[in-house]
Amino acid sequence: LSDEFKFTNYQIKVIRYRVLSLLAETSKTLIMGTFFYYLGYLPEFLFAVLVLLILRTCTGGLHMKHYSSCLLVTTAGLYTAICILPLIPVITLVQLLLLLLCLAGNMYAAPVVSCYRPEPDGMSIKKSKIQATGIICTYAAILYVIPEHPLITVGFWVIILQSAQLIVAKILKESQRRKQNEEVPVKEVDVYGM
Repeated sequence: LSDEFKFTNYQIKVIRYRVLSLLAETSKTLIMGTFFYYLGYLPEFLFAVLVLLILRTCTGGLHMKHYSSCLLVTTAGLYTAICILPLIPVITLVQLLLLLLCLAGNMYAAPVVSCYRPEPDGMSIKKSKIQATGIICTYAAILYVIPEHPLITVGFWVIILQSAQLIVAKILKESQRRKQNEEVPVKEVDVYGM
């Protein structure tokens, strides 16, 4: 790439990162899809992944450092949203109120990016919050129109879990940032020149 297309080392690293990320995410999706297919929940899985991708791409969240831990945590979260939480009956009004709380949580926490990506600037943060607001409000409108559909219920729980883990990710990131700031030695300055 560097010889033929004159890419810099940085550009090659970015391309490599994106290709490896795409391969990793595709393989995890196929593994989870197979798992949910055998459980008999493939349509619910596909819908849950769609909702998760739409929301997570603009808000971020918890990021695992290893492929296996990411696969395990994502599978556990999706299993909870697809197979366990829909068994809990929640009336539409309460669902809408919970989505309002998710909206507030996303406004507080979004975006939380991976440590491998640069911290977003003010404009990116604002864009992320606007996108999250639009997504959650649109979902609330759909939930209001089609409250009892099983897929809508799965998507609702995906939003709840995504928003909760986003808040946890934000708290952990701020805690790590404070810890790093405390570890940096402060050089004493003699303000009197002595």
